[in-house]
Amino acid sequence: MTYDFAGIKTVGSDIPPFSAILDQDELCRQLDGLSASDWGWGAPREIRVQLLKFHRGRRYVFEICVETESGWHSLIGKIHDMDRSDVFGVMEALRATGFGLRTEFSIPQALSYLPHSCLLLEEKINGPSAREIFLNGNRRESTEAAVRCALWLARFHAVAPRRGKVAILVEELTQMQRWTRGLTRSREPFASPRQRPALPSIVPATAVIFRSTSCWMASAR
Repeated sequence: MTYDFAGIKTVGSDIPPFSAILDQDELCRQLDGLSASDWGWGAPREIRVQLLKFHRGRRYVFEICVETESGWHSLIGKIHDMDRSDVFGVMEALRATGFGLRTEFSIPQALSYLPHSCLLLEEKINGPSAREIFLNGNRRESTEAAVRCALWLARFHAVAPRRGKVAILVEELTQMQRWTRGLTRSREPFASPRQRPALPSIVPATAVIFRSTSCWMASAR
């Protein structure tokens, strides 16, 4: 089996549990079992790991590519500085309440959680993020993305399990007002009411997929 780290051998090597992903033998062993039995991909022939982003000492995010007899498969790995099996539980609960793989409004599907390594494995989403559309798209694309993100959030509030800290509405509205004032001062698109276009009809062919810090526009999976 070939194993490629794409230049990350020194990242977090002295900080457990981040050093776990640098243990090639252990990671290969774990992925071999998951790929062949749980995911039905077959035995790995090659594994490539590339660092995407990190918050040093707290969390690292990797892309893991696995080649098997059925082709290449990509997933996202997230290593935390403590046990975060609760994240896996929340993602599974969301899937069960209507945010699954084939639904219009979805989340990346949780594939596995490895407690020894504090490693969460989840589906990799292909498609532009809402942030990319807002920064680089035209006005119609930005408006459609904003509307669909709002619809995802409305669906989330309607059906998602009630877990975690309860937000205080007054504090949330105060924060939104600060964001609005900052956006208005920036003179960017949508900053002025006169610049806000009418909301277009919604295009249902594109699924909206939320992660904890971002929203992705993905085609059918």
